[in-house]
Amino acid sequence: MCASKAIQPYSVDFQGISEWFEASHPPYDFQDIYRFNSLYRRAYPVLSREEKRRIEEFVDAIIEGVEERKLVPEIFGVV
Repeated sequence: MCASKAIQPYSVDFQGISEWFEASHPPYDFQDIYRFNSLYRRAYPVLSREEKRRIEEFVDAIIEGVEERKLVPEIFGVV
């Protein structure tokens, strides 16, 4: 009998962003956005389509909870 590998539903990169999001709370300030951008930019090339879709939900929540509206265009993934 061969040992099966457990398949993680999300990558380590996604989990890092998810953990940041769970630990951060509104209002999101410049430092929060800077940290999110750093994590997301680094992870973006290796994230799956589903992971990117889930992170879009995080981005929407950050937009809703941003401290100042002028910070919204600074969020990675916002066009």
